[in-house]
Amino acid sequence: MVYAVSDIHGCYDKYIDLLNEINFSPDDTLYVLGDVIDRGPDGFKIMLDMAQRPT
Repeated sequence: MVYAVSDIHGCYDKYIDLLNEINFSPDDTLYVLGDVIDRGPDGFKIMLDMAQRPT
């Protein structure tokens, strides 16, 4: 399945909740648009999670 999400704004917990809600798997594709690392406290944590996932 292909998913798109935008403006995560450093909210790691909400990002993980979203992935769990859609049952995101290695067979899926996630396009991330907009702001990821601004405002919220955990932007870098989100980027690390994205970097560790299989491509």
